[in-house]
This record gives sequence, structure tokens and C-alpha cells, in this order.
Amino acid sequence: MSKDELHSIAVADTPSEIVIPNTWQGLIVWAVARFGVGLIVAAVFCYGIITIYADMRTDRSQLMDAYRDNTRCIESFANKLTEQTKAIEEAHRRANP
Repeated sequence: MSKDELHSIAVADTPSEIVIPNTWQGLIVWAVARFGVGLIVAAVFCYGIITIYADMRTDRSQLMDAYRDNTRCIESFANKLTEQTKAIEEAHRRANP
């Protein structure tokens, strides 16, 4: 919702004797006076929850990337270890016919 739309709602909702400036500060004062401090607390709480959820999603994504990288590293190590084991076994067979 734009500032102008919110201002239109505030002007329509308020008696004509009261002038509400078309600024964010004026609209915030109007919202607090109209709906009470609970609205502001709820808005801040919701914003905090949304921010925390977004941070957690980012953290989980980064963690999954790290798990994938770790899995690739272990898989590469296992393949090299298998190759080395086969080479040692082949060298042992050649040394002991």
C-alpha cells in the first residue's frame, strides 16, 4: 500500500477538523491514535518473525550446500581410496606370483 493510499484512508476515517499530513510520520501518528499501540507492536512482531524466518531459510540453504559439498568430497575421497587399494593389490599380486 502506497503512502498516498494510506493517507486517503486516514483522511476518510478522521473527522474533517483534524488534518493529517501526508508524511510517514503523520500516518504513523494517525495509526497509533486510531488503532492503538497494539497495532505497532503487532507490526514490529510480525516484521521480526518474517525477518527471522528469512534468515533461517538462508541458513538452511547454506547448510544444505555445505552438506552437498561435504558429500562430494567424501565421495571423491572414497573413489581415490578405492583406486589406491586396487593399485596396491595389483602391485602385491605382481610381487607375489
